[in-house]
Amino acid sequence: MARCHHDKQDFKSDLIIEVARECDLLREENDLDEFQCDKNPGHSGFIPFKDLTVEHLPHKDGRREILESIKTWGSYVVRLVVDKVRNGRWVKEVGTGYVVKEGDKYCIQSNNHVVKNDDEVKKCTVEFFYDSNDRSNPISSNIRELSSIEVHIDEDDGKGKVISGVMAKFREEYVVRISESIFQDKVKKCKLLWDGEVIARGTRLFFQPMKPKEFFSDMSKIDLELYMQHTSPDIWLFDFHPLPKSVVHIQEMVKNYKSIADIMYCIGHPHGGIKMVTFGRLLGKSFERFDIQGRRIAQPEKDCKCKEVACTKYSCKTCPGSSGSLVFLAQKVVDMSRGISHFMGERVKALLPNGELVENINMAWG
Repeated sequence: MARCHHDKQDFKSDLIIEVARECDLLREENDLDEFQCDKNPGHSGFIPFKDLTVEHLPHKDGRREILESIKTWGSYVVRLVVDKVRNGRWVKEVGTGYVVKEGDKYCIQSNNHVVKNDDEVKKCTVEFFYDSNDRSNPISSNIRELSSIEVHIDEDDGKGKVISGVMAKFREEYVVRISESIFQDKVKKCKLLWDGEVIARGTRLFFQPMKPKEFFSDMSKIDLELYMQHTSPDIWLFDFHPLPKSVVHIQEMVKNYKSIADIMYCIGHPHGGIKMVTFGRLLGKSFERFDIQGRRIAQPEKDCKCKEVACTKYSCKTCPGSSGSLVFLAQKVVDMSRGISHFMGERVKALLPNGELVENINMAWG
């Protein structure tokens, strides 16, 4: 349903939504600097994420702790490949996303023009660590959260026993938290089953009486109170091997945040290729209006009812495939609530007051 007269008008947006379609996709055997691109010919300033060093960083951020921060941010970024029907045939479109925490769940955040609906979610493949052309195993979008796990314990009488388990982090290791105590000799008889498949076996047992508040220190007050009402004060854990590939290591979020410069970083998959990093300047914030198709209304009239959105503008270079890229200010600590999603931009040639050349003006939600 149209909410504004702009929704029904036929016009081209001044800013381009940066999803990589067939003509925009880089072949695996080609390098980005050889790919023809109208927005960033030659792709200077695009640095492979896996090759990033302190020497690449802007002068103000040229420190080891800033590099570690960027590497942590970048580890959350994923490549999204979506199968779609265009003009009666199946095609692949590529964008970018990144891991976020929503409540007690970890999700992939991107833009709705990358993955538009539930049907496209089912046809989307999430690729972690696509940092080189010898890609890691992709994760199909129909993957379910690795949280609740069956723990099968083989008994000497051959009957066996099944108890429930939940993924947890303990002393910088991933373990399985179980609902009752077992003895050390039983741990090696434990098999972890998820979706009917044995994914790992127990190796050793941990036991530590502790208050849930100490273990779940990052819970909100409400979540913690609810948890304490339904749990035992003791927690049993055991280690396992191998680590399931679908476990994603998420660094604990911190609340203290202080930006150290106006240098912005953008990490994504331009042209659907390997993960790249670009640097730029924070150019400001503004409220922009967008119609129901995601087109920017550059000069909205007084009666315009298109949605008004708070946006951040920056000069980091981006290309088709960069939509959904993670954009952030460098900082010593990583707070995933401080990242924003790139979605569109344009090629320009302008000078900042300090004489610095700007070739892209891009925009992110937030």
